[in-house]
Amino acid sequence: MAEFLTASAGPDISICSGKSAILTATGGSDYIWSPSTGLSCTSCPLSIVNSDSLITYNLSLITFSLTANSGFCTDDTTITVFVNPLPTITSSDVSICQGSMAILTASGASSYIWSPSTYLSSTTGSVVTSLPFTLSGVQGYSVTGTDVNNCTNTVLVNIYVNALPTIAVSSDITICNGSGTTLTASSTGGVALTYSWIPIEGLNNKTGSIVIASPTMQTYYQVNARMPIIAHQQRL
Repeated sequence: MAEFLTASAGPDISICSGKSAILTATGGSDYIWSPSTGLSCTSCPLSIVNSDSLITYNLSLITFSLTANSGFCTDDTTITVFVNPLPTITSSDVSICQGSMAILTASGASSYIWSPSTYLSSTTGSVVTSLPFTLSGVQGYSVTGTDVNNCTNTVLVNIYVNALPTIAVSSDITICNGSGTTLTASSTGGVALTYSWIPIEGLNNKTGSIVIASPTMQTYYQVNARMPIIAHQQRL
């Protein structure tokens, strides 16, 4: 009576870079896998293939041969393991002023998850918006992107919340019609700022820490103090 043996290694497998897969042999009693590249065992019915070992040899795919034996019968089959690269996730740090909202963006994948949820209006999507930050400092987030091959990668992004500058200005001043006075503004924290004054009527200059005001009527002047991405207002 003839004996028949059909070796099976299952369907081809796709794995993500950095992950492992289990090769399963059936149909016989003894098995030989080849080549041995990346395999945990070449004579076991269950053998683990490690993608890191394949990447070491610059392999994005590899075909393994399986020989199954049972008594006097032998059969061969193959299985191909594809190694998919991880998505390259891109996201940039953001700097904002205290009291402002931030917009975080990510690209390079099909879907995204942001963590932690602190201050975020949503934790999914390529674009998320934060709630206003009431305190200065740094808030860190991670964004994990998943591509069409279900491979994931994670990058870190920071929101830098800059404290508003504190400025000192001249006190309210009473002058006679036709005369002028000096208005001054300075940073109490020693931070180099640029200043702009409004309204410009009656001023000899609309910018600078020192201006001369010669209004013809009662006027309230407002000075804006600004440093990169930071602004603060104080009215006389």
